[in-house]
Amino acid sequence: QILGLQIVAHMRKAMDKATEKYNLNFSLIATPAEGLSGRFVKMDKKLFGELDGITDREYYTNSFHIPVYYPISAFKKIK
Repeated sequence: QILGLQIVAHMRKAMDKATEKYNLNFSLIATPAEGLSGRFVKMDKKLFGELDGITDREYYTNSFHIPVYYPISAFKKIK
């Protein structure tokens, strides 16, 4: 875990330096491997059963986004 945190800190410093150097906004973002969101639902369903709004779907929402099935407009998502 310590090595992972050091690697992420190094990458973050590189983004901060690039932001200062080029006067542009650079970001360090993360997203799980493709297919992992579906795999985790299957694993959780085996462990915890089918839970409404959680394991009753085919996949979890990838990253930090509002789930695609939420009844919300694009404008409200931006807010």
